[in-house]
Amino acid sequence: MDEIFWMVWNPKGNAPTYRHPSKDAAIQEARRLAMYNPGQEFYVLRTVARVVTPPPVIVTDLEGDFF
Repeated sequence: MDEIFWMVWNPKGNAPTYRHPSKDAAIQEARRLAMYNPGQEFYVLRTVARVVTPPPVIVTDLEGDFF
């Protein structure tokens, strides 16, 4: 997934999970959440990088006695 997306984060809330397709959509959601949560801060975060590890290597002992 190489697309750019935005998320809304509240330091006092749960981790964000929704990917907003545009900056404007994320700002609109941050404003909406702020209206329902006076005094709390909502940050609009943008993707800057993606990190993926290689698939794990499975090593088995084919010569050992398993039973």
